[in-house]
Amino acid sequence: TICSPMPGRPYVTWIERSSPTAAMDRQTYMQKLDEEGNILWAPNGIPLSDTDSDSLWPRENLLLIEDGHGGTFTFWSHDYQFVQHVDSNGIRMLGPEGKSLFNGNTRDVLPDRNGGFIMNYLEEDPPNQTSYPMAQRFSPTVTELWNSGGVRIVRNPLLVRSERRECDMTSDGSGGCFIVLLSKGEGNVWSQWIDSTGRLRYGIEGYQI
Repeated sequence: TICSPMPGRPYVTWIERSSPTAAMDRQTYMQKLDEEGNILWAPNGIPLSDTDSDSLWPRENLLLIEDGHGGTFTFWSHDYQFVQHVDSNGIRMLGPEGKSLFNGNTRDVLPDRNGGFIMNYLEEDPPNQTSYPMAQRFSPTVTELWNSGGVRIVRNPLLVRSERRECDMTSDGSGGCFIVLLSKGEGNVWSQWIDSTGRLRYGIEGYQI
């Protein structure tokens, strides 16, 4: 995946096998290019963590966004959801392993325009065989800014099911976000506005469209 925080200087991330004989062991790498397409960091890119994945929990679901200051946040799944913050010089700001965020499936992530980011994801609840649509805003140092454990986007019984849901999100321009959710089983669509403080501006059930 690719993004370009600075004009003409894109960042590229990818997941590859840690060795030719490794069937499932994988590592996440990043490279920065200049205006001519020349690489600016190590020939094989920089690893975003020091530990490879394993056959039980391979890395997947790679996402990349800019941080608003010439660097990037990269996200991947490996048992838990992980993030690494890389500055414009290729320095890993969250240590050698990145930071684990939560046990869930990320649907979307966007910059909050203040150096942090907002994520929406499904929080799994295996005992009840269901999952809940959640959102959380993080600071530039990846500290939770909303309720501990995230904000339930919509508390509507028709969306609290084990079935798959579609979800999309965009910034509200002020540190919050607008989210729409589609319940595939019933074909219903809900919208929610979460402001910069984590308040549900459309109420706990959102608005059905």
